[in-house]
Amino acid sequence: MSYEELSSLPAGSSGNANEKSGPKGLPASAFGKATVPEKEVIQARPNYVFINNTGSYAFANVSGSISSYQTGSVRYQSTSVGAPTPIQLHINPVAWRRTDEASATGDVTFVYQGGL
Repeated sequence: MSYEELSSLPAGSSGNANEKSGPKGLPASAFGKATVPEKEVIQARPNYVFINNTGSYAFANVSGSISSYQTGSVRYQSTSVGAPTPIQLHINPVAWRRTDEASATGDVTFVYQGGL
């Protein structure tokens, strides 16, 4: 664990702030993130993806032409209220597009796991 010098003391503390140390904050890369990229735009490889809407999707595993996309279909299982459940795919594409109708930002979510 690394430490950094404190410039101020917590409430109720006594002493000189420059003589105290505390844990250093985690870098932003330690936390994961999720993005909803636009269709056919090359992205960093995610750890996995979520398909948020029923339909047919194609994913690119290399940054190339549209002919390099591989196609698959997703069907939802309905919940008790009839709303679709997102489907998690353990794939690492660099881009996506929808093949059965117009793509919309938000159809696919790229998830990046954090780590030190």
